Amino acid sequence: MKEKMRILVVEPVKRPYVKEIDHTLEEMQKVVGGSIQALYPFEDRVGLICNDEAKITGGFTPNRALKDENGNVYDIIFGTFFIAGFGEEDFCSLDDDLIEKFHKYYEYPQLFGFCGSEEEKMWINETHPPIYTFHLWMLKDTEENKDYLFMSYRHLKKSGRKIKKADYEDVYDGICVGGENDHRIAENVYASLNTEKPADYHARTFSMGDILVLSDEDRNEKAYFCDTFGFVEVPEFLS
Repeated sequence: MKEKMRILVVEPVKRPYVKEIDHTLEEMQKVVGGSIQALYPFEDRVGLICNDEAKITGGFTPNRALKDENGNVYDIIFGTFFIAGFGEEDFCSLDDDLIEKFHKYYEYPQLFGFCGSEEEKMWINETHPPIYTFHLWMLKDTEENKDYLFMSYRHLKKSGRKIKKADYEDVYDGICVGGENDHRIAENVYASLNTEKPADYHARTFSMGDILVLSDEDRNEKAYFCDTFGFVEVPEFLS
């Protein structure tokens, strides 16, 4: 039986989570999506294992910042990474205390802005405005869905069609800072995806009939239908 190792996985725009993997190079590479690089930025006996080529090859989302002892950012980790314990000669499982410590350290996703070639960070952990994750859902490209594309909420209800998650696919996930209310947050996401077009956004234009699911810091989810003007809450999408 292969030896198991308990690690803390940190994905972009998500909270950390504990995972148990086989203690093999192949499994570690699978977690980070490629060749691994080990960093040791902490005094604790832990290693930060990330993708060795994530920053070079492109296509990986900025994840978390590394800071020096003065709190200054000196590097940014791209793509998924994980924290593992470090034994006498090799990585090992994290104990409960270290899991708790680094879960708290990396609890909140970070946003990164780019100005020319300089990477400027918004340090959400310290300023800590409300942070939301969002998922954009669009109707699947099927024959039976064709007549319902870009349909307003009123016409959809009039047709008798029910809004079911099974008819949609999750096309893009991201994070955003909270606003006055959920409707304002949804409008900001709509504007951002349709005007700024993030580099990793490859779906069609965010349009009427699409569903935006917002999740707050306590993982409370609400679903909103993009309508003719603004958004309509559709709790049935989550049921």
